Amino acid sequence: MALLGPTTSMLYLGRGQLAIAYYLLSILGALAAILSVHYHALDMSFQAGMWAGFFAIYVIGFVHSVVLARRLQGETPQVWFARWYWVLGLAILVPTMIASLIRWFLWEPYSIPSRSMYPVLQVGDLIYVSKFAYGYSPHSLPFDPQVFSGRILFSEPERGDIAVFKNPMDIRTDYIKRIVGLPGDSVQVKGGILQINGEAVLRTKIENKPEDTGGGFRGQNLQRYIEQLPGGARYPILEERDTGRLDNTRLFEVPEGHYFAMGDNRDNTQDSRIIGFIPRENLVGRLSLVLWNDKDRRLKFLD
Repeated sequence: MALLGPTTSMLYLGRGQLAIAYYLLSILGALAAILSVHYHALDMSFQAGMWAGFFAIYVIGFVHSVVLARRLQGETPQVWFARWYWVLGLAILVPTMIASLIRWFLWEPYSIPSRSMYPVLQVGDLIYVSKFAYGYSPHSLPFDPQVFSGRILFSEPERGDIAVFKNPMDIRTDYIKRIVGLPGDSVQVKGGILQINGEAVLRTKIENKPEDTGGGFRGQNLQRYIEQLPGGARYPILEERDTGRLDNTRLFEVPEGHYFAMGDNRDNTQDSRIIGFIPRENLVGRLSLVLWNDKDRRLKFLD
């Protein structure tokens, strides 16, 4: 039982108070480690320290349970929960419930299926999205329960955020794009260059090279730029040309309670230039972590 964790071990040994204590410590340690990924995404040493602390709780609990088991010397604790079937049931049920709550209300995993956010996100990337970053609407909760309207605990997105949202054209499909226009902004693309409130966004050309954007698409004439939004957000974008149908648009006036989103792979994305403005209640969450690429079989957060 010790291998199942300190909480399970202490239950089996009849030490209910110690089981509760280790359970709370494990929850706090896991939350601290997860929050370190969210708020210190670029500080690998800080994250490593948080995760080391979490696993230290497990190791200490393992040693503690082994010592207590030797002291009991085969005696059977006379408490109802110190039975293998109760312990095994709790060992399966409680972690499952915790994992479901984390997925539904805190961080949800997604897999990137398209090249629309290349080069920042690649086909096969496993990402985690913060569900609480923008507060909650029925669309950001499991099963889309229509129990209230609008958003609760709302925080305004910032320009440059990579957000997951429900496609306003069907309200079922999850899209991931970059927020470039906020309520009240005017947005237009002229000759491939993004214009916000009448000002051209700074776009700096960087080294060009043939690259595979995923999904069997080999781009031989793709040009990378670094784009910088008002407010300072900087990120790479990819342009195939500056004369396509998405490179010269009408003027979009972003209404109150809506956002304008674009893909970083500017000529190969279905974004607000096509699907229209993103209603506030359609926001699901903000990109928090790029963890793994299923295609390359590598951990990306260590890059």
